[in-house]
Amino acid sequence: MTTCSRLEKCPFYKNKLIIEMGVGDFLKKEYCLSGNYDKCARLLVASTVGVEYVDDTLYPNNLDKAKKIISQVKMGLK
Repeated sequence: MTTCSRLEKCPFYKNKLIIEMGVGDFLKKEYCLSGNYDKCARLLVASTVGVEYVDDTLYPNNLDKAKKIISQVKMGLK
């Protein structure tokens, strides 16, 4: 099983974002540690438009928000 390449730098993984502990632990197992990191909204934004566009309200399961951020950046709105 592989882990995310950004694991050690990710504020979400390092518990620097506000989130209920049980939910955070579940999301870490689901996205960061289980090989599903390619489905992580944070990684998608970072790898598509840059890590500077990954904000503290973006959680791994927020793909809709990630797509909106990417769209806004590509349109020059962000």
